[in-house]
Amino acid sequence: MLGVGGIFGLSYILVLTAVQVSMLYLARVLMGIGLGISTSVSTVYIQDIASPKIRGSLGAIPSVAGALGVFSFQILNAFITWRQLNVLGATLSIPLILALSFLPESPVFLVSRQKLKAAEKALRALRGPNYDVQSELKSLQARQDKSGKSTKSRMSFAVLKDKEVLKRVFISWMLLILLNASGVGLVMSYTVQIFQSVNSSVDEFVATIYVGSALLASNVATVLLAHKLPRRIMMMVSSLGISATLAILGLSYQLQDWEKQCIELGKISAEGCSYGNLGWLPLCTLMIYIFVFNLGIGAMVFITMAEILPPHAREIGMSLCIALSSPTAFLVQYSFPYLLQELKGQGVFWLYSSLSLAGFVFITFMIPETQGKTDQQIQQQMQSNQSDKLNQESTVSIADQKVVQKSTV
Repeated sequence: MLGVGGIFGLSYILVLTAVQVSMLYLARVLMGIGLGISTSVSTVYIQDIASPKIRGSLGAIPSVAGALGVFSFQILNAFITWRQLNVLGATLSIPLILALSFLPESPVFLVSRQKLKAAEKALRALRGPNYDVQSELKSLQARQDKSGKSTKSRMSFAVLKDKEVLKRVFISWMLLILLNASGVGLVMSYTVQIFQSVNSSVDEFVATIYVGSALLASNVATVLLAHKLPRRIMMMVSSLGISATLAILGLSYQLQDWEKQCIELGKISAEGCSYGNLGWLPLCTLMIYIFVFNLGIGAMVFITMAEILPPHAREIGMSLCIALSSPTAFLVQYSFPYLLQELKGQGVFWLYSSLSLAGFVFITFMIPETQGKTDQQIQQQMQSNQSDKLNQESTVSIADQKVVQKSTV
């Protein structure tokens, strides 16, 4: 993770010193690589060091930090130039590197490398002097012996030959696809344009700060609630909330078009065509949208992915899912201006509303509850669910055979 700070610092320096467009493209590529590495590695690291009781709250911290960064830069952007903003970003890479250098290594990683003394030292630093480190160390060793996987195999595509592992990677990948399909990327990137196109009565730049405030507040709420509420329920409620708010945002565009059509027909006055003072509706809708997004999908997806992936496939699984889902995030943001021309605002947001509703169905039937459970309990639960399905299929098959035999007789 130390290299991530250097990647971000280099990205900001490239923006500051850019003399041609290709340097800006390179800076954005490096920022994307740094974000992908930091997201996957930090999620796995938190999964490795956290106890089940606080894993949810710790897992939400990266989202809170990201929200705080977005919110802070949105405010600073109103007072300082883009060049000063990039100097600040490059400078912040220095304390990031220094802070990361003091982090203990993952005990799970050390046990997988048979560095038991180093693992014990890391656990002692993480758990405190009065914690029973030996029992947890024995548990990690037992899990390692059972999986029989070394660190090298954990980063090898060979683990994907296991159908059960492949299934869980697919589920994790779908969670990331649903996260991108929620439209959060385009909302955060095109906030100003959205408020301009929907004719909001609130200044678009002030509205952006309000949305950033909702983003930060939702992440703080997630940290407080993540260890208390079931993760699966939080994601289900989040998906429904996203679907509802995007549908209402689409309705704002539709009401605006109906009002314009009414005025063009000229049969009644402009006041008669108006649906009232609804200029506040887009802002309130987007604030609720960003709040419910981060309360579930935004904060819980990555930690849930790390929990359902088996330990020996966690690193390669997380990396693969993030790499394969990145084109979706790019497509959502890149296609928005074109979709806005073809489908209009209501069509675009109703489309993403439908996708979030589909996400609710997927989470309901495919995602197990992981809150407060150890790695071993989660793996046993998923294996048990798979065994139950196989037993049901076997029972149905036997019943079909008996029916065939009776009909033959």
